[in-house]
Amino acid sequence: MKTTTQIFLAEDDPDDAYIFKLAFEKTYPSCQITVYNNGDDLLEAIQTNLTLPTYIFLDIAMPEMDGLSTLKKLKEGVQTARIPTFVLSGLNDRANIRKSYQLGANAYFVKPKTFSEHLDLAQTFNSYWTKVIHSSTI
Repeated sequence: MKTTTQIFLAEDDPDDAYIFKLAFEKTYPSCQITVYNNGDDLLEAIQTNLTLPTYIFLDIAMPEMDGLSTLKKLKEGVQTARIPTFVLSGLNDRANIRKSYQLGANAYFVKPKTFSEHLDLAQTFNSYWTKVIHSSTI
């Protein structure tokens, strides 16, 4: 039986969230993507949810709790530390990239600007993360 890929996305920009969902749903037809407006909402959902997500994507710049603060809390949690977590940012900022990896991010992605670039990101992610990395950990 094939399991459903569950992706939690913390993204405060509705347009960015919509395009992310479209691209990933096209690449992962059976995936379920749940969008949260900030890190607080995502962490609260994880605490009350019976099922943990397969992957987490975090926007860096969000109100209330930003992506890096959320990442830190996720990696400190017993249940959440091993969930593959990815940072999304509109900036190719070395300090944020370094900090993301120091806090335990599995990858840092600069947000694509077009739908075609979003599709490329989703397809590359699918090829590398789910086929190479996941199959090597089974």
